[in-house]
This record gives sequence, C-alpha cells and structure tokens, in this order.
Amino acid sequence: MFGEMSVIPYIAVLCTVSCCLLTPSTSLCATLTYKESDRTQIELPFDWFSHVVYLNGPILAGDAADFSALLAKIRADDSDARLVLSLSSVGGVANEGIRISNLVSESGVGTFVETGKQCLSACAFVFMAGRAPPYEGPGYVDRHLHVGGTLGFHAPRLALGGATDLVIEQDVTWGDIATVYDSALHQISSLLLGYGTTGIKWPPSLVGELLRISGPGRYRMIETVDDAGRWHIDLFGFDGRTSLADPRTRFTACMNLYRWTDEDKWLEYGTDTVSDSAYIDGWSKNQEQQSPDENALESLLVYIDMLNAEACNVYRNRETGNWEISLGDRLDGSEVSPEVMLPPSTRIESLRQSASGN
Repeated sequence: MFGEMSVIPYIAVLCTVSCCLLTPSTSLCATLTYKESDRTQIELPFDWFSHVVYLNGPILAGDAADFSALLAKIRADDSDARLVLSLSSVGGVANEGIRISNLVSESGVGTFVETGKQCLSACAFVFMAGRAPPYEGPGYVDRHLHVGGTLGFHAPRLALGGATDLVIEQDVTWGDIATVYDSALHQISSLLLGYGTTGIKWPPSLVGELLRISGPGRYRMIETVDDAGRWHIDLFGFDGRTSLADPRTRFTACMNLYRWTDEDKWLEYGTDTVSDSAYIDGWSKNQEQQSPDENALESLLVYIDMLNAEACNVYRNRETGNWEISLGDRLDGSEVSPEVMLPPSTRIESLRQSASGN
C-alpha cells in the first residue's frame, strides 16, 4: 500500500510494474460485447441511447485497446450511434481502468450498473467517467446506479504478484518502486483534474474517501441517497414521488439540491440534521406563494436559510405541467429526479426492498 512503500526494500517484480485494484479471484480480462438497444429489455430512466455496450469481468491490460476498437467499429457502422456502457466487474488494473475512463468520457458514453450487478474498484473508475453525448458544449455527467446494483470504491493497492505475505524472493530497484509510486500519483491526479479534455472530474470528497480504504474486500459503498446525490450519481429502479405539491417534499428537495451543489454546503448542513423530521417540519413552514406567470402555473419560494436569504424556486412548468426547481428565485431550473425528494439519510437498500415489494 502507498504508506508502506518506503519501508519495503523488495517486492515481487511484475511483467509491468503497476498499481492495481484487484480482488483475489480475478484472472481473466473483461468481456466486451454490444447490441443495438432494445428498450423493452433494459431498464433505464432515459432513452437517448442507440447501442448498449456490456463490460463484464475483471479489467486487465489490453481492455482499453479492445474497448477503443469496439467504439470505432460501432461508429463506423453508425456515425450517429449514442452509447451507454453497462458495467459488471469486481475490479482490475487501475491504470487500465483510467484508460477506459478517458475513452468513455471523451466519447460521450453514459454508464450504468444494472440490478443484481456489481461495479467495484477499477470498475467504479470507469463508472464515474459516464457522460452524455456532447450535442452542445462539453456534455454532462451521465452515470446511473440501479438501487438493486452495487457500487464500491477503494484506493489503488500494490499487486505483489500473488504474494500473500512479505517474503519476497526477487530484488527490485528503488527506481521500480518510484515507478509504482508515480503511477499512483498519476491515478489520483487523473481523478481530481478530470478525464481527458472533457473536464469531467471526481468530487474531491469522494477521492478522499476512497484513499482511506485499501486492501482486498474493503470498499466505500454507495449506501444512501446522500452518497449518490453528493457525488452526482443518479439512482433508478424504484417508485419515487413525482410531485412537489407537499411542503415537506419541497423543502427536502430544495435542501438536497442546495447541499449537493457544493462540498462546503454539504458540510455546513449535516445529513442527520436535515433528515430530522422536526427540522423538516419547522422549515417547511417558510414558503411563499409567488404569482403565476407565462412560464409557471404555480410557483413557491422555499427558504433554506432565512438569515442568509438562501432559497429555491419550486414551480410547475406551464408548458409541460412538470415540477421543476431552481436555486435562487429564477425560473431556469430542471425537472427533479425522484431521489432528490427523499430524506438524504434514506438507505438505498430500503428503496431496493420497496421496489421488490419486500
């Protein structure tokens, strides 16, 4: 592990010295397949895609090249192809995961984890690179986790060639160790600075969280609505509210969006506090009816912090009839996804059980 490198004079030499994200059972490269979408056989909360690519199995050297060739083949057959990537993998080589991540982000490929599937370690690197096609501008983050799926992160670790202890038989130069260390630093910088030229980057707090967890079998799982919202991961596969007519729901949705737009705001308003029923009841009373206009059938100003005049505008779009939210008092928001309306401490497991009828 990173903190131990300076005191270990010998490590097993690998064919390519690298930092890996591996579980003990991984041995074969990932399988990559694709098909033109059949939306009756795949559950996603959007329908902009034309092809689904499936990545199954551990991510090892050569998978990025295979993925690049597959993208080229699909787009040679259909230049307007719009792709999403279904992920099912327990991890693999971190550097290879980052190479695939760059391709995903640069190519405008959305990512998702289906129900019953898991995406761990290096696979989670790829998941976080998901991006909608850049029709206008650079495109936007597009990564979806089914409440029946599993998504877990941990720090890169040294692969010791299958060694289970520190009895090492081959000499390694300090240059080899420096190579591994530099590789780890490069991986971290890739997460913080963004994938390729797209500027799609990880939330710094998520990078900090994963660096605290290393070793096989240990993960920082996405477990609550707050985890997903804070780190810009869309949830799907559950029955959620679609109306903001209730004052409590309006306040919860506004507070969630407010906290999830900025790491400092998330720290200022703790999850337990804003999930407390009494807190929600009290603040739900601080809402002002606005006059309808050419854009909104009805509109309310929902206060989050009256001392600092922090509020959001909840309104029903006159054209679509759908509820929308914008931070501040402008009518320039967007439709609200169901998880935004839930208390942030809501556990994803409970949504999974609700969806299955258990």
